[in-house]
Amino acid sequence: MLYLSTFDLAVILLFPVVLLTAGLLMQYYNFGKPSEVKNGYIDRQSAKSIGYYILLGSASLLVIGLVAPQIEIIPFLANVELNTTQATLYSILIAVAEEQFFRGFLANYLAKQSMLLGIFGSAAIFTVFHLAVYGTVASTMFYVMASGLLLAYVGIRSGRLSVPMIVHIINNFGAWL
Repeated sequence: MLYLSTFDLAVILLFPVVLLTAGLLMQYYNFGKPSEVKNGYIDRQSAKSIGYYILLGSASLLVIGLVAPQIEIIPFLANVELNTTQATLYSILIAVAEEQFFRGFLANYLAKQSMLLGIFGSAAIFTVFHLAVYGTVASTMFYVMASGLLLAYVGIRSGRLSVPMIVHIINNFGAWL
């Protein structure tokens, strides 16, 4: 509700923190403690898999962006003046928070029923969530829905939340630039 009511800078920075905290708590409540990397190392096969899904996700988002006829610049930048550091940090924070909530919790929760429900359900809710930011421009909603589908897919298939987080951060930087 705070997010929908205003685009004040304090609220913009508070919202991702609330979303991230809610996502972490719901993920922990539903799935327990996230698995950790053993001995602090990722084996070679896992590293290749992570790299593959990051490249797949980033390339796919680029293609989706080219297919959608017009993707507008992030609207909050027009309503609130952020300096470069603030915009950079916000781009990272919102990507991490959204991925934690939509893929870390929601996609995995829905995927308990079926993988398709996890992918499509989380993408649909991700799209509705973005109506407050992007409005109802068809090309933009196509981009957000396709992005949500892709991010859920690479997150579920890779088995790592870091993959859609990195892809989302790359996407945010691309949109911001």
